[in-house]
Amino acid sequence: MSFSDEIGRNSGALEHGEMSLGTTNAVWSVLLRSFFANDEIVRLRRSGGVLSAHTSRVLFERINGPFWRIVEDLWHEDLERASDELSSSYEGSLEQVRAGFFESPWYRRYDVVERVVSGLHSEGMARAANDLCAALNAVLESRRVGYRIVGKNVVPLTDPMEIETINVSLASEEPLAGARLHLGRALEQLSDRRVPSYENAVKEAISAVESAARGATGKSSLRGGLQVLVNRGELPEDFAEVFRRLWTYSNKEGGVRHAIIGAPAVVRPAEARFFLAISAAFVNLLADGQTRRRSLTTEDK
Repeated sequence: MSFSDEIGRNSGALEHGEMSLGTTNAVWSVLLRSFFANDEIVRLRRSGGVLSAHTSRVLFERINGPFWRIVEDLWHEDLERASDELSSSYEGSLEQVRAGFFESPWYRRYDVVERVVSGLHSEGMARAANDLCAALNAVLESRRVGYRIVGKNVVPLTDPMEIETINVSLASEEPLAGARLHLGRALEQLSDRRVPSYENAVKEAISAVESAARGATGKSSLRGGLQVLVNRGELPEDFAEVFRRLWTYSNKEGGVRHAIIGAPAVVRPAEARFFLAISAAFVNLLADGQTRRRSLTTEDK
């Protein structure tokens, strides 16, 4: 434990709705080492030394491959700079992106984080994206920041169990892939740091439950699907009743799905997080049931 921890200087409220200078420095350092450069490049930039053949090849690949496409996107989409202002050299572009990152509003810095993570996924570099997310989440946790990277989005979640539950559900395969899409959209609604839409996050979360039940049972209605799951022994009746009540709550007159025009339903952030987490848990439960049924079918053959 550090001296700051012992005297309580590192305790207190979570950092939320901002990105302090300390957090900005820490996040940039991770981005620098994990995406924009590597340890050798960082050392040589400090000392003015000569790059090795390997590092020169790494830089060439960065300038001519996925790295450059991601940098161009974040330059004009997230840092809102003109494309023709971006330097064509590695060193020049790195200095420009660094300056833009530190000068931008706090939410734009998180936009850059999302751009890099989603860009790596889009370029087929899921392992690099996951390693980057792990390093960034470690920084956010250590600095008591009220955000974590879940999937491809920076969201106001901090509970490790909730995050793991959602991440597992995002990997759902057919016939639950539709549920995965709805959960991804729910995360997008939560991750808008300027105007988050908690109502729409709840709508997408409930839609994920409906989609998962339909995919697992073929029933068009949630109630019908839940009953099939209960009859098959894959869902306890008490669990089914919970989701019936949640569906009723979100669909009642004046509720999330039927809010009066001009007077949207008021959904608190905690409610949106609750719906997202429990919906993800439901998807995972059905995925586990499908795995068990496939296993039993294989054993019978």
